[in-house]
Amino acid sequence: YNKVNDDLSSDEFDGAVIVQDSQYLEDTAFFLDLVVNSSKPIVLTKDVSISNLLTEGASNLYDSVLVAASDLAANRGTLVVTQKRIASGFYAKRINFDSIDAITSNPQGLIGNIYEGKVQWYYDESDLLTSDLDFTLDEVDSLPDVVVLQNYQGFSSGIISALGESSVEGVVLGSSQSTDSFSKDVKKAIEGLAQSVPVVLSNDQPGSTVSPDDLFSNVTIAGGILDPVKSRILLQVSLAAGYNSTEVKDIFSTVFGG
Repeated sequence: YNKVNDDLSSDEFDGAVIVQDSQYLEDTAFFLDLVVNSSKPIVLTKDVSISNLLTEGASNLYDSVLVAASDLAANRGTLVVTQKRIASGFYAKRINFDSIDAITSNPQGLIGNIYEGKVQWYYDESDLLTSDLDFTLDEVDSLPDVVVLQNYQGFSSGIISALGESSVEGVVLGSSQSTDSFSKDVKKAIEGLAQSVPVVLSNDQPGSTVSPDDLFSNVTIAGGILDPVKSRILLQVSLAAGYNSTEVKDIFSTVFGG
């Protein structure tokens, strides 16, 4: 993060291309979209390896350089390029680690593509959802310990209570169901945990949201449009930047609909 910020703040570089294992593309793209303070393009793509060099690997890298060099790539936040398609790093979501088509951007859609060596943009640049947030992490060496728990059959209050006795600094509870699906005992345990650390409720289904009206308790935080992966990153970054629980709740509410 610090190197990307430093490099893009100089006149030596007009943009950046980052290659990475597809398993972490979604995480890195969203993180950089939050914390990098630059209008210059930042493009992420899958890493080039022996197994994909002659298939999509070299093509993704070449296309990413084309996108980063595009005159219209600035002021679009972090971008993800795979398989001739351009997605916003804010919305990009991993769907299959082993597939060539590893990243999607549903339901928001793509913002461009690469066709016959030319970059085609579907939309003009727009105001970024993260542009008004201040996440200064210059003095931060590591992010706070935030865990993600997935709601499943048999999910017990004991797990939640154990977290309250641990050193975790925040919790994200992911679910594919309504937040009201938690049992009475689990809800009570969540409310107790939320008195000591921020607890975010998030839906892991594409296109689904958790709004404040969906919460069973106002001491918890609604993840809004963010899935558990992105909710965790935003919570980590917010805490690292020094925001308290009330301010974190405002960030989710005003920017991400939570």
